[in-house]
Amino acid sequence: MQTYDDVSTGRDSIEVLRRVLGEDAEALADALAAQLETDGDGAEWRAIDRILPRLRSGVGRILMAGEVIAAAEPPDVSPDRARAAGTAIVAQASSLAALLDDLGEVSRVGSRRLELHLQPVDIVPIVRDAVWAHAHSAVDRDVLLDGPLHADGLPPILGDPPHVRRALRALLDNAVNHTPRRGHAWVELSARDDVVCVAVWDSGPGVDMADLPRLLQPFEQGAGAPGHGAGLGLAIAQGLLELHGGHLEVASWEGVGSRFTAVFRAAPEELRRR
Repeated sequence: MQTYDDVSTGRDSIEVLRRVLGEDAEALADALAAQLETDGDGAEWRAIDRILPRLRSGVGRILMAGEVIAAAEPPDVSPDRARAAGTAIVAQASSLAALLDDLGEVSRVGSRRLELHLQPVDIVPIVRDAVWAHAHSAVDRDVLLDGPLHADGLPPILGDPPHVRRALRALLDNAVNHTPRRGHAWVELSARDDVVCVAVWDSGPGVDMADLPRLLQPFEQGAGAPGHGAGLGLAIAQGLLELHGGHLEVASWEGVGSRFTAVFRAAPEELRRR
């Protein structure tokens, strides 16, 4: 029987992806398989191989924690040991669930199978909630997270609230994860012409702009990336913004930091009056 550790080829990787992720990732696996048939052993199977170690690691830790509980006789399982094993199971399962959600999202976004319900949306409370949701992870990494700055007088955007939140979460994840300890990340809001901009700044190492097209592809990460995630966040953010009729702007200064700006269309006047 083939095990996860036996996987060494692109086609094997795709089959493991199908088994691990289930029906939600079927479209992603099919797309990768089709690309593999035309391009041979190219980048697609290597991309799958890059995410498999994280899946293996998470599953392995969940199994190990479960075995600690299952193998011990009841008198030998102290409350502290059982609590530690349970906490480990929950943490690893949550991490894997988030990864699987991201894989499903990048599949739906990339294949344009995502149905948006666009409406006038006040972006300010969504940004405030997103910053607040990242406060704990920022504190854990000893990162100062500020914002939103310049939040007054903005027009509503044309957006689908859950997917606006998802795009901003991806950009904030990226900023917090790439900001060094005792660094600074912040969010600024602005409006120009018929668009509203949410700029997410970080004081990280910066990005080589020549490398940017690659970094906006699924499964790609920059040199010196902290190793969190599978390299899906920026691809998801860019895809969601494009589905909203907007786009992602990037500016970066090596050794100083980066600015990733989500650009949304402002809601038309006739929709604001409804």
